[in-house]
Amino acid sequence: MKRFFERSFIVGIVTTLTMVTIISIWNGTWVAGWHRRTILATLTIVPLTFILATLLKENVTLPLVIKLHNILPKWFSELVPRRHSMAIFIVTGNVSVMSFYGLYMSHHYDSQHLVLSYFIQWAHTLLFAIPLLLFIVRPLITVVFDLIWREDDPA
Repeated sequence: MKRFFERSFIVGIVTTLTMVTIISIWNGTWVAGWHRRTILATLTIVPLTFILATLLKENVTLPLVIKLHNILPKWFSELVPRRHSMAIFIVTGNVSVMSFYGLYMSHHYDSQHLVLSYFIQWAHTLLFAIPLLLFIVRPLITVVFDLIWREDDPA
C-alpha cells in the first residue's frame, strides 16, 4: 500500500511539472509569439509556477474536488468515471486560479477590460489543458511509469 501512495504522489508531481511546463510555453507563445527568446523567458518562470500549481492542487483544489465528489449524485459518477472527472475538476480549479497569475506575469490584458481578459486567458488555457492532460500527458506518464516502476521490484 505504501508503494502505491509513493507512486501516486510521484506520478502526480511529474504530471503537474509536465503540464505546467507545456502550458507555460503555450501561453507564453500565445502572448509573445514563437521565438527562442520567448520560450527561454517562459521556462525561467516554470519553477515558481510549478511550486504555486502544486501547492494549489495539493492544498486547495484536490480537497475541494474530493468533497465535491462526496456530494455529487450517483448518476454523475456513472456517467463520468471518477478518474476523469477528478482530473477535469482539478485542472479547471487550477486553471481558474492560475489564470490570474498568468495575466499578472504576462501583463497581457486590457486595463479597461480586465475581467474579459481573464476569461479569454481562462478559456484559452482550459481548452488546451483538459485534452492535453486526458489524452497526452497522463497516458504517456502512466506508460513510462509502468515501464520503470514494477510492483515486484524490491523496495
